[in-house]
Amino acid sequence: MKNVKQVAATTPQIYEKAEYIVPNSMQKRAMENLERLRDHGENKALVIAATGTGKTYMSAFDVKNLRPNRLLFIVHREEILAKAKETFKKLLPNEGISFGMLTGNRKESHCDYIFATIQTLSRCYEEFDSHSFDYIIYDEAHHVTADSYQNVIEYFKPNFMLGMTATPERGDSRSIFGIFDHNVALEVRLHDALEDDIVVPFHYFGITDIDNIDLSDVSINDFDEITKRLKVNERVEFIIEKMNFYSFDGEKRKGLGFCASREHARYMSDEFNKRGISSTVLTGEDSVSVRQAQIQALEDHRNPLQFIFTVDIFNEGVDIPSVNTVLMLRPTNSPIIFIQQLGRGLRKHPGKEFLTVLDFIGNHTKTFLIAIALNGERYYDKESLKVAISTGFAHLPGATHIQMDRISQERILAQIDNEQFTSMKYLKEEYFEFKKVRAGRIPYLLMDFHKYDGAPDPIKFIKKDGTYLQFVAKVEKDQE
Repeated sequence: MKNVKQVAATTPQIYEKAEYIVPNSMQKRAMENLERLRDHGENKALVIAATGTGKTYMSAFDVKNLRPNRLLFIVHREEILAKAKETFKKLLPNEGISFGMLTGNRKESHCDYIFATIQTLSRCYEEFDSHSFDYIIYDEAHHVTADSYQNVIEYFKPNFMLGMTATPERGDSRSIFGIFDHNVALEVRLHDALEDDIVVPFHYFGITDIDNIDLSDVSINDFDEITKRLKVNERVEFIIEKMNFYSFDGEKRKGLGFCASREHARYMSDEFNKRGISSTVLTGEDSVSVRQAQIQALEDHRNPLQFIFTVDIFNEGVDIPSVNTVLMLRPTNSPIIFIQQLGRGLRKHPGKEFLTVLDFIGNHTKTFLIAIALNGERYYDKESLKVAISTGFAHLPGATHIQMDRISQERILAQIDNEQFTSMKYLKEEYFEFKKVRAGRIPYLLMDFHKYDGAPDPIKFIKKDGTYLQFVAKVEKDQE
């Protein structure tokens, strides 16, 4: 039986007394590396850690050790902000520190530790002295390349600036690493978190969608048309049948369903309710208070609510630790978003040993992106992807189980065979991923690739442009 401190290290949010809350392995490593960076005169750092590993607690532990006079914690959603404030208050009780919020409705800018939404702060940051804060934290830091964040970053001059994110890769190719001086204090991806037993394992089932839904001729980003084709009663019955077959771990099913659009989310909620499965829908149109009420209802064992269907608000940041079921009900158009959605159910929680993930895989042209997301490798490689699919992703650590039915496997393998991973698009992605590993330094020498496990094969770059230096010159010029 685990003692109190061992349990607290993996699920700190359930303990109210600060003396019982101890950092987990990821948090300890991050704090040690942050201290080491500061000892070497660095004043910026980025922590990359998978969803559910406890980034907010890690930052609160670091603040507790450093004891800055004034702190500014910035994020883009108010519900994330409220949770963060409670975490800091829990770890820093009776310290004589005042905690305040800076949001659309609350203007507690006089407090020692301020928790602000970027939307509000971007309108009033000049009301503060540029040296007002000793420590500034940017949560969900992959957003910091936006203009609203850049104005704030350029204005304030803290002693230390920390960024935290699970997904530093951005869909628009804008890099966040330079903003934090390429100081990556720690990188814990999903595979690392599973191996270190920081998150719960997941049981993923890739299920071929019903025959009469054809997405082969639809753009993966045409959500209106995709919605029309997915609103089929037969599909709802199929989803419920598979849910009942694969079941879940826990006393009550607590599920999130990720949909193609708001209309699709409303449709799924209505259809589940008609069939006696208590459900609701939350979108960006709902107020913070409405979202919080529905999240509390889902987490309450006594409340009949079983599912929240959504499209745009649970990809990141929102913490529902007891979620034990995730339904992927839309085509995957980004490995990043897929991992974000998967991560919503990976946080440890008493009574939950694993997360059940049901992914309904259609015949759209980008199905292979699922395999890239699950494989967890930085670089596209046909052979490693094919081996991973054929072996059920056996290389994943721990008790995680991935199973795709035969039709889904064959469909994804065929797409991988047809995909041109040697095209300039993919080669550029690989090159810049590797450059990130090198803290933004250009790998001028072929020997640079031999220094890192899992580095891409530079022969691919040479074949594309005749010489390696020509390839580097071309892709670097394209970034200017």
